[in-house]
Amino acid sequence: MSYDYRIAIPSYARPEAIKDKTLHMLDQMSVDRDRILVVCATPEEKECYDASLRNGWRTEVAELGLVNAREWYHRYFPEGTRIISIDDDIDGLYQKDGVKLVPYAGSIDDLAEDGFSQCEAAGAMLWGIYPVLNGMFMNDQTVVGLRFICGAFFGSYAGDYVFQGRQNSNGEDWESTLLSFKGYGKVVRLEYVTFKTRMWQGADGGMSQEQGGLENRMQAHEVSLKGIATRYPQFVSTYRKAGNILNLRLKSIDLAKIPRDSRAEFVRAMKGKQWQSA
Repeated sequence: MSYDYRIAIPSYARPEAIKDKTLHMLDQMSVDRDRILVVCATPEEKECYDASLRNGWRTEVAELGLVNAREWYHRYFPEGTRIISIDDDIDGLYQKDGVKLVPYAGSIDDLAEDGFSQCEAAGAMLWGIYPVLNGMFMNDQTVVGLRFICGAFFGSYAGDYVFQGRQNSNGEDWESTLLSFKGYGKVVRLEYVTFKTRMWQGADGGMSQEQGGLENRMQAHEVSLKGIATRYPQFVSTYRKAGNILNLRLKSIDLAKIPRDSRAEFVRAMKGKQWQSA
């Protein structure tokens, strides 16, 4: 079964970086450009992107702010449309090969089918891939339950309330993970695929420029994460990682672990069955 889907790439002040990174990656993986939408913040930004991309990609104007862009494209596409959301500075996708990482061997179509088919079989509305570029910590399985779904690359469905009415772009992927888990009883994460990017240290533009510089963004991010930990104390705790940077740790909840080579069997087995939520 071939899964129909769209790709949304919110971007701000990065017309050259998006061309050299995420759009280049998608071209290299032979993704149909008709699937792809670059989401700009303002009409002036759209003009810059169109000039840089030379109208080779579809662009639309949403609103400034990542959560506003997410809300916009979840309303823009017809309700229920499968959407893969990708950051604008992704250098590549990688898969686990023993303890090593190698370039992802499949297509985006393959990954969309893996993600959306397992998500739908489990009765979930949000799926993602492993958030750290380290094969030592990855697993050859899909986990259904509670795991962090990183905003750099994830799958969701247009019209989902999880992406409506939010106010804060900082930590928004932590919030969407928790809202989706609370609303639908589970999220889905493919533990065997990950992405390469320079989180927080990428090209100029993006959220750091939008929020007045990296230092301002980091301060706002810490405040936001503390708020999330306060709102979801049963699922979240805080800790300090390298550089004294505040981060969140989710409670691990496992409803199912699906071996990588058994995902097709899992999808077939779940058809017509009632899934148990957390």
